[in-house]
Amino acid sequence: MRELLGSFIRSFHKAIRGEMDAMRKRLGPFEVPLKNARRADASADGDHVYVFDVIAPNDKLALHTECTLRCEGSELVVTVTGLDRGTVTVRSGHRVPLELATYTLVIYPWFLYERLSHALEGLVDGDEAAMTRAFTAFGKIEPVKTPTPTRLPHPGLNESQLRAVGLCCSSNLAFVWGPPGTGKTTTLGHIVTELVAHGHRVLVTSTTNAAVDQALQKLAGLEAARGALDRGDIVRVGHTHGDTFGAALREVVNRVHRDAHERLEELKSRLMAATGRARQCAQFQSKLEDAAEPLQGDLFEESHAVVLGDWELRAVFDEADLPRLRALPPDQLLDAVRCERDRLEGEKAACQAGIRETSQALSDREPEIVRKARVVLATMTNVYISPLLTGERFDVVIVEEAGMAILPTLFYCATLADAKAVMVGDPKQLPPIVQSRAPYVRQVMGRSIFEVTVPRPHASDVVEMLDTQYRMHPAIGDLVSG
Repeated sequence: MRELLGSFIRSFHKAIRGEMDAMRKRLGPFEVPLKNARRADASADGDHVYVFDVIAPNDKLALHTECTLRCEGSELVVTVTGLDRGTVTVRSGHRVPLELATYTLVIYPWFLYERLSHALEGLVDGDEAAMTRAFTAFGKIEPVKTPTPTRLPHPGLNESQLRAVGLCCSSNLAFVWGPPGTGKTTTLGHIVTELVAHGHRVLVTSTTNAAVDQALQKLAGLEAARGALDRGDIVRVGHTHGDTFGAALREVVNRVHRDAHERLEELKSRLMAATGRARQCAQFQSKLEDAAEPLQGDLFEESHAVVLGDWELRAVFDEADLPRLRALPPDQLLDAVRCERDRLEGEKAACQAGIRETSQALSDREPEIVRKARVVLATMTNVYISPLLTGERFDVVIVEEAGMAILPTLFYCATLADAKAVMVGDPKQLPPIVQSRAPYVRQVMGRSIFEVTVPRPHASDVVEMLDTQYRMHPAIGDLVSG
């Protein structure tokens, strides 16, 4: 098996290098315009951390991607460490100027293939048992079927969908063939809940965030999954703009560690209030100091004392302090404003320190949440680049839209399964997308896993085709079927 593994990895490396060369020639780098740079806390290793606003939505951004930040005619190497709605956080070993109007994040898409090659190389010295499921998925080891009855009711599923659920229970390799409109993703949700009921830990992965989000949507709509969602047993790893139904990793962390999350929100609220009041103090201080400057004009020019109105005092001081403040002469009122500003700056610093500490404590809980999850959903890219998934193993790996997954990535994902691999897709739809025209690259990366393992799907006992479609007019469905 070790020799076979070496042969697979050498073939994958050669094809990946060819695809990377084609991407450099045909695509070039992607550019993401940014603005509003601000400094965040330094990382544990002393690197600088910055947050930027993303000027326009971009689906090319991915966590843990190494790229370059273009600013003032120079390029700094940075790593994407955070993605939120409309913002990106990067880490760099160099300082970034904060005064520029715009910045450009330059992404080299072949970087992900470099990381994939590195992940595949790591399999060479791995446990041979971990390769068994991958070689089974690629047709090098015969699948094993053990008749296993289902444990959950699956209301609403038709006969072919029920057979697909049963196949996934009974076989250590299953292909669910779902033509358009046949309820493929709905069936996938039932497969997940059934396998969890059998005590399995499940990874659901696909090539795109959209496919993972759709799988989560169908799963979240099942009664059998609601308790698992509430308990944090279903976790969505990675950034997405879609609805996460409370399964996003940070949502689960906040729910499981509610006290820390509530403290974090309180600190953020206090920081916002203190920042606003400190800003008002700075304005009042400047106003009072300007009024206190000796007049440079005519010695006989009348001085105009500046008086702060009650509405201004209320913006900074408590209501109970107003009578005392009204009675103060201008110089003492200025001292009171300065003192209050100093106090507010101290409160800001304390809140910021508390936010850093509490945020870090919540982040430290993320690996524990992932480790305990019974169902993890992530894109195939995140499976091999996210530190949260490094070293994680699953009983079952389910690949949605498996026919579109490039074979090296699919092989790596299949090595994470200890018991079963399930391929869900349609061999008659789009194959994997590759840029290279080289026959070798297309042979190794551009074929569907259906073509590799079950080239005659109708004749295979590990393939279940969903045969009832619900989406189209029968005339259109008949045309597609033909």
